[in-house]
Formats: sequence, structure tokens, C-alpha cells
Amino acid sequence: RYSPTGCNDHRLRFVVVKTPGMMEKFRARLRRKLEMLAKSGILRLFLPGIERYLSEPESDPVFRGAPHMIVALTPKNAPCADVDPVIALAQFEIYAATFGIGCCWCGFAVHAMRFFPSMRKLLDMPHGYKVGYVLLFGYPATHFARPALPPRVPVSSV
Repeated sequence: RYSPTGCNDHRLRFVVVKTPGMMEKFRARLRRKLEMLAKSGILRLFLPGIERYLSEPESDPVFRGAPHMIVALTPKNAPCADVDPVIALAQFEIYAATFGIGCCWCGFAVHAMRFFPSMRKLLDMPHGYKVGYVLLFGYPATHFARPALPPRVPVSSV
């Protein structure tokens, strides 16, 4: 609600998938779609190597086992429709971290929802809105005592 937006356009909407059962519906539906495209050979053109994931029955190459998902929706005619959802979800990610919740940006889910109308129907999206971006979230199974990468080198001022 308080996230900055371009041109002060505060029409962003959010759909939060709260239950693992609903996430399972997304997983199953998308998996069926991907398997259909893999059998036709089309998927190989866009995502080489995806068949490797689909051949493993327990794999979840898109949602990665996440128990929850937040989808930022933006009006199709919004002046900054590409950036407003990213700003809002970046703030969500930072705030979630203060509660020990991990997040994963899921561009593949964005494309799947844009490409397959039946995926959007599960969201019960309002008319005139499009999927801006998707963030998966939940309590992480792994905790790191420090970042895996070396510290960043300070930027020198000019």
C-alpha cells in the first residue's frame, strides 16, 4: 500500500497464495502444461534442458517447493507497469527477511502466467490487470551465518 509507484499510481493489486494446497494446484497445472510442450518438442526451443527436470517426478523446477507466493498485478494501462510491481516486491522481500522469511524471484512463473490463461484464472485476477511479477516465499530450510560471497569492494567516489 505504501510502496512508491511511478506517477503516484497506486493501483497495484496483490494476490497471495497462502496455502500449500493452492501452491500444489499451481505446481500440478504448470507441470501438465510443461509436459505437454515437452512432448511436442516446442519447449526444447525455449528452455533447453527442461526435460531433465520434468523426467524427475519429484522435481519442482519453477516453484522450488515454496509454500507461498505473492503475485503483483498492475493495470495494463499503468504508466510504470513494468517497474511498479518490482519496487513493491523488493520492499516485501526486505521486510520478509526481518521475520526470517526467505524469498525467491520467479520470472518463469511470470512468463507461465502470461502465456497460459488458465494459470491466471487460478488467481481470480481483476479485469484489466496483468501479472507484473511473482515472488515465492517461506521459511528457508538452510540458514547461512554469513553471505556466501566475499564482501563487496566499496565504490570509490569520483
